[in-house]
Amino acid sequence: MNTTFDNRDTDIEWIHNLFMSRKSTLILTIILLLQICSYTLNSAPIQMDSSDTLSTSETWEVSGRNDTSDNTTAGGDDTGNNTEGNGSTGNNTAGNNSTTTIPDYYFDESFGIYFNAVSNIMNGTYVPTTVLIHNYENDSTTTGHMLAVTFYSDGHSEQKTTQYLVPPVSRNTISVSQYVYITSETTYVEVSMDVLECTDEYCDMSKTPEDRYYPADYQYYQSHNSTYIPRVVELMDEIYDLDDGEDIPRFTFEMEEIDLNGEMYYSIVVTSSQMNFATQCMEIIIHWIDANGESQMANWNLAYENGVYGFYPGNSNSTVTFADSVDSGDSATSSFGVGDNIFIKSEIENQISVGAIRIDYAPDDMTGIILRSWDFGGSFIIDDDDNSEDNTDDNDTEDDSESIGLPSIGIVGTFAAIGLSFVAVIRREQEE
Repeated sequence: MNTTFDNRDTDIEWIHNLFMSRKSTLILTIILLLQICSYTLNSAPIQMDSSDTLSTSETWEVSGRNDTSDNTTAGGDDTGNNTEGNGSTGNNTAGNNSTTTIPDYYFDESFGIYFNAVSNIMNGTYVPTTVLIHNYENDSTTTGHMLAVTFYSDGHSEQKTTQYLVPPVSRNTISVSQYVYITSETTYVEVSMDVLECTDEYCDMSKTPEDRYYPADYQYYQSHNSTYIPRVVELMDEIYDLDDGEDIPRFTFEMEEIDLNGEMYYSIVVTSSQMNFATQCMEIIIHWIDANGESQMANWNLAYENGVYGFYPGNSNSTVTFADSVDSGDSATSSFGVGDNIFIKSEIENQISVGAIRIDYAPDDMTGIILRSWDFGGSFIIDDDDNSEDNTDDNDTEDDSESIGLPSIGIVGTFAAIGLSFVAVIRREQEE
């Protein structure tokens, strides 16, 4: 009987030792598997998800260039600084072959000539410009005549632009907007207004302006001008040449998705830079997958004068706009550096989201670099430039995830450790 119990004790002790060794191995295995999970999570890419729907237009269409139109325009609701100027008026007391009294229409001089928050531009930019026209008379008639509003700027050979508009009714105001061409030679912008009486009882819009109206009567003429116009910047002459063996300058950026007037945009701000680059060498590359599943790409140069440089989503429909941080003063030089703000629509067209964005330094006939890229789910980013080099300096402003707990030894090392633990257990069992 004692021998039997001794054998049972031996068996129980062997089972206990075996159980404890396997329990230890199990615990160690769990810890190491958790290490694998931690390593995997740390290496997972950051994803940005855009679920908002918006309507977009890929091309920036400009209306009213070198022509006349019969469309009533609206505007003036954007924020920004109005400009002051000088005005001249006539007396609206009589008409051409008519006994109808023409109301007193006049420009709102306190509102002035408004450039819709555009302050710095490239040479040869069409700038959105707005004025207000009032009719504060009671019970005045607006039939039998129209307004001819002409926008003009000097310093170039572009034609004047005239719009023929239905006047504001009694005690009302209309806003009139047009694109005005401004160059480095432009010294002022002028907006003038004529009241034109119709040859018919009601203006026949199918007729040409010459057949539709009587000749303009100077007594109705008014004008308003301003010398406070957007400033034309110069371009930076120095082009940084990476072929000289210089180190790649470090840039950092901050990105956020913002809602502007019901549309979603990526706002990218330069937060630091070791040096400034020439604006004309900076390009924004956008990738997306179209409705047919095909990979598409488009690029915008930040120095492009119409709708990109000096604009933002509140005054331009361009997919990419660039608000340059320029020093104040009569003259200024544009460069790409700290404080500059890039706006990019988060959707291209028909609710197709942007798949990836990158910022390139791309000087002509020189080696370029990729300053920063963001991938929102596309796997096609940054493989199309043969002369570009990735800026591998730590220019990522996204917060890096940090491992909490055991230090990482890598996936291969983890599996090796698990294998060794099983070998040790087997040997121990064989020895016992």
